[in-house]
Amino acid sequence: MNPSPTRRAVLIALVLSASWALGGARPADAPRVLLLTHSAGFVHDVVKRPAPDQPSLVEKQLQDACRGQIELVVSQDPGEITAEKLKA
Repeated sequence: MNPSPTRRAVLIALVLSASWALGGARPADAPRVLLLTHSAGFVHDVVKRPAPDQPSLVEKQLQDACRGQIELVVSQDPGEITAEKLKA
C-alpha cells in the first residue's frame, strides 16, 4: 500500500526531525516548515482539533518532535500559502 502524499510528508518531517535530534546539534539555520491540515471533505481523527484553540494529534506530535530543531508553523487555513509567506 502506498502512503498518501500527506502521510508521506508527515513521515519525511518526522524522519528529518529525528535525525537532527539524534545528531544532537541544531542546524545553524533551521528551516521553517508549514504543517497544513486543511480538509476539503472528510476530516481524519489525527488532524481533527478537539477545540479551535487546541492542536490536533498530528500537530502535537510534530511540535514535540520538531522542538528546537525546526520552526513548525501549524495551520488549517490554506490561505497561509501565499507568495509573501513562502519568501520568509
